[in-house]
Amino acid sequence: MRQFPLSLVAAAACLACSDSLAPAPTPSLLLGHWSAAPEAEQPSGSFERRFVFTSDGRFSYVTLSYGIYAGESPTELSGYTRTTGVFLTESAHLVLLPDSLITWDRFYGDASPETVHTPYPYGNTFFFDSAQYTIDGDRLTLQYISYPADAPVPTTQEFQRQP
Repeated sequence: MRQFPLSLVAAAACLACSDSLAPAPTPSLLLGHWSAAPEAEQPSGSFERRFVFTSDGRFSYVTLSYGIYAGESPTELSGYTRTTGVFLTESAHLVLLPDSLITWDRFYGDASPETVHTPYPYGNTFFFDSAQYTIDGDRLTLQYISYPADAPVPTTQEFQRQP
């Protein structure tokens, strides 16, 4: 059985039953497709991040790696992960509750199947745990705590709205 932090369960319960704490409608500015600038991989290739937020309160977060294996062109897809779930907004906070993780890696062959993990295998731990978000024009900025070396680091990630 999937466990959620008590604070998220309590917040969701309060939001559902209290008019004074009722969540605002899903911010229409958040809905849609967002992409971060590609990043270089070491020793070769590139890495992309994408978000999709839908009006039914679902999200999809995709990371794509290109050209990381020997003999691949820089534009050839090497692998991806896709995390899906439900999102909530409370004021300037974005809460992501993942329910599935889908992965694929060319390392296992071009025709290798996707691996689907449902429920999400890492409990409630997700990159953007309780991120604060702002939207300025076509730029979505997420501020959250990451743990690159098992120590908390304030992190900012920017995404551009896509057509």
